[in-house]
Amino acid sequence: MKVHIALVGGQNEPVVNGIDFSKPDVVYLIHSADTLNNTRLIEKEVTQKCILKLFEPTNLSSIYSSIADLKKELSDDDTISLNLTSGTKHWSVAFLDSFRDLKKASIIMVD
Repeated sequence: MKVHIALVGGQNEPVVNGIDFSKPDVVYLIHSADTLNNTRLIEKEVTQKCILKLFEPTNLSSIYSSIADLKKELSDDDTISLNLTSGTKHWSVAFLDSFRDLKKASIIMVD
């Protein structure tokens, strides 16, 4: 399965463009309590099944723990695209650190 993980922040267009570019089967939208409304708008705009994941925005220990939980939901057979364009800097650093060595993961940024 093609899985797309998108970090949601203040701008929806780069998130939606990344989803359109990747053409995934399922999308994980990583959001904070503050970006839930944007996340719901993105979910309505795309045709793929979206799974919303609430992450703490700045606590690195909590973020790494949430990433570890998320990775348990993924299959070894999944091809993963990860859009680091939006979200918090803490998320970008932790996701890059956690996914950069996975052979079936590609990391994208949408300008």
